[in-house]
Order: sequence, then structure tokens, then C-alpha cells
Amino acid sequence: MSRLQLSVLTSACAVGILDPVASPLLSVYGEIDLEIASHRLGPTGVEFYLAMEPDLPHLANQPAITSGSLTGVLPPNSNRPVNAVEILGAMLPQQLERSADLINRVIRSRDSDRTIVAVATFFPEISRSNEMGYPARQQAVNALANSLRLAAILNRDFKHRIAALEAVTGSRIRILEKTEDADPLSESDKGSQHTIALDRPEVVRERLIGSLADAWSQLDGDPLKEFAPPVALELEPGPCFLLQDEHSLTELAGLLDGTPTLNGLVGFNLDIAHFRIANVSLDAVCGVHSIRDRILHAHVSGHHRCAHFGDGVIEADDEGEIRRWLKFLTELWSAADRERRTSKGLAQFSGYVSLELEATRCAADVIESARRISGWIP
Repeated sequence: MSRLQLSVLTSACAVGILDPVASPLLSVYGEIDLEIASHRLGPTGVEFYLAMEPDLPHLANQPAITSGSLTGVLPPNSNRPVNAVEILGAMLPQQLERSADLINRVIRSRDSDRTIVAVATFFPEISRSNEMGYPARQQAVNALANSLRLAAILNRDFKHRIAALEAVTGSRIRILEKTEDADPLSESDKGSQHTIALDRPEVVRERLIGSLADAWSQLDGDPLKEFAPPVALELEPGPCFLLQDEHSLTELAGLLDGTPTLNGLVGFNLDIAHFRIANVSLDAVCGVHSIRDRILHAHVSGHHRCAHFGDGVIEADDEGEIRRWLKFLTELWSAADRERRTSKGLAQFSGYVSLELEATRCAADVIESARRISGWIP
């Protein structure tokens, strides 16, 4: 593979993919292949989103053999809200194997050569204070470790090429305290409000590093570890998030530099929309090797100029700036970059940029965005 390639997250249109009857996404990948054929790109890759709410019940009810009987994570016909941390953190080895088999069968039901190239998760509890209560940080650590095992099974047993497991770093919120509203703006505002207490960034960074190390340590001695992809941490724009801007990105990269046990196991996911909203400059990313050499994967989407209201259709007006980011991602696949990473013991870039379009309304929007992006890839 010599060019940057295109993949699509299974969160597109927020409909899930594990119910082939209800989901329109399975046909989208083949339609995108036809749309982008003139750009000489390879088959569209799949980034599987493990925390998609319509898909979680399919994973939660995979049976496991426990004390001679079959049990799922949730009781049959349960009406409880599904929680990705609870479900994935509690899975037993047999359930992970059955879940991997289900995911593989669905993804390849229309095209036996379709390949999963990355996995996305959402475990914001990974860096939370234990004061915040349920679900606890340890559950998020278990969920991350099981997600790594699941990706490893897909790589080992089904020959997928998952090169990154995207993960959010969580927030700095320590506790929500109820306070009385002394001056309500309207009659409907009367009652209690909440005051947010934030932990210091350095405290949350240390918690995050500890959680990542704990998750990887669960795979020590497990034959699956050699097939597990590195974790790609995602920047989320907003003042309450741990990884939120250029400064916090630089600080976390420096902390990873000082944690050799995570070399090759943890890096960053470059979400172009998030970097743009957070005013992270391309020049800064290009020039800081502790960041550049840890970029493992990338996302792209349309977005509001000022805030993160959702990942939507990519507009033609964004061409100039997105082209610059895509050119940079292409450079990460160069021989010089690859050799530098190898010499440092760091993981390689996946070679893919994933369309993340859960706020789109229909499959046609996904296909249109894919057509645009494929034409902008150098």
C-alpha cells in the first residue's frame, strides 16, 4: 500500500451494522468502492465502532458457558439501558470469540474480502476519579483490555488488518455537586443545579497512563497480545476534556515519551475535525516528533466551525484545509517516517483515514462525502 486509503466508521447515520436487515450500511461500502474506483484507491476499509448503541445488544447477548449453562452479559429480553463499559468489561473469553465471529460474518456478508482496519471505542471512565461512582474506572480498564482481545481475535482468526484501537481519554470532571438555584432565569429553571469540580490536568494524565498500563498488563502472557493493535488516543475539543488542545496534546506526548513500557502500545488518533475545532495547527503537529511519530490512525468529517455538535457531511468549502491534512497523513507512510518509528520502537501509522459520519441522515450522504474525500487524497 503506497497511498493513503479510505475507510468508513460503522457509526455512520447512527444506525449500527450488526442487524443486517435493519442497517443500510452494509451496501454502502460496495457503493463507495464503485464511486472511488476512478481514484485508484483500494477497497474501502471498515472501522468498527464497538460502542454503537444499536449494536451493543447483539454483543451483550452472545452466550458463554458458565457453570454448565449458557449465559449472556445481560438477561434475556432485558429492558435495561445498554452500557458499553459494562458489557465489554464483563465479557468472558467465549463471548469475545463469538462476538468476533458475529462481527466478521456481518462485515463480510456482502464481500468476503472486506477488511476491518481499525476499531473505535468510547470508554470515558478510563481516566475518571473513583469519587464519580458507577461505572468505575476499573470497569473501563477491563473493557479496554477486552476490546484489545476482540480486535486481536479478528486479526488472528479472521485475517483482518486492525492497526489501531481508537479510545477517548476521558474528562477532568471529578464530581458533580448539587447547588440551589438562587436566581433562576425562568420558572422552569427553579430547582437544583450542578457545580462541576475539575481535577488538575496532571492528575488526570497520570490516571490515564495508569489505566492504559493496567489494560495492557491484562494481556501479559496471553497469546493474543501479539495480534492486538496499539491504542490511539483521541483529542476531544472542549474545556472539560483531558486531551482538548495543542498544549494538552504536547503534554500527553511528553508523558508518553517518559513511559517506555507503553512504547509501541499507545499513540494518537488524528481526528481532523477535532483538531480544527480545537485550533491545533498542522505546523505544530508536523514539527513535534513526539506527536507526529505517535499518530496511528485518522478520522475526517464535516463539522461546525466553532463547536463539536456532531460529525456530518463533508462540504466542498473545506477542500483546501482538509487537503493539507491529507497530504500530511500521506507523509506518515513515507520510508523516512516509518524508519524513524521503527528505530524508536513505535507503532506504524495505519495508512487509513476513516469517515466518521454518525450525524449524517442517510447513506447517500456517506457516499457523497466518500466521493469528495477520495478526490482530495494525494
